Amino acid sequence: MKIISIALWKEKIFAVKFENGKGLYLHSDILAQFALRVGDDLPLQRIAEIRQAAADRRTFEYALHLLDRRGYSSRELYDKLMAAQKADETASQRAIARLTEYGVLDDARYAAQLAELYIVSRKYGLHRAAAEMRKRGLSSDEIEDALAPYAETESVQEQLSVLLKKKYAQRLTDPDDRHARELVTASLIRRGFDYADIRTALEDYFSEEE
Repeated sequence: MKIISIALWKEKIFAVKFENGKGLYLHSDILAQFALRVGDDLPLQRIAEIRQAAADRRTFEYALHLLDRRGYSSRELYDKLMAAQKADETASQRAIARLTEYGVLDDARYAAQLAELYIVSRKYGLHRAAAEMRKRGLSSDEIEDALAPYAETESVQEQLSVLLKKKYAQRLTDPDDRHARELVTASLIRRGFDYADIRTALEDYFSEEE
């Protein structure tokens, strides 16, 4: 299929028109990569290669844009790329592979960052943190490894102790107030803590207050 015109459309994007009336919008890098010129007569296979190269470039640039805004797991980023208006499965897979190879995408590193965010900053329990991490497309093994440093009993009890003193002290004024205990317990369960750990923390809290 013969190219009849190549004209700048906007910025570095060029409109490439073929003799059959159809065309492509290509970045200048793609034009240079394939050395396209007016008058070139391209076989359909060559046009398909150009289309794929354009999709690869567009998808990779979009992935970089997304990662510049916040972190992603490889699965979450792939799903985001595939939800784009001009999604291309091959281009999305290649973008994920390149970003992983370059070290830009690292699920283990991202899992560790999320674990710190949810456990240390947001004061979530292990169950809530794991649930939030699953929403981000991380695997069970990645989540378990990332949460392991926070799973020790002493670490959990220390976290609960801080929460009880800073967030719930006004409610926990009477060790015999069962209703207050139940309210605090329910709140902490929603945060993802185990009932047994909460009960131990409450006992320790009131023993310190005596």
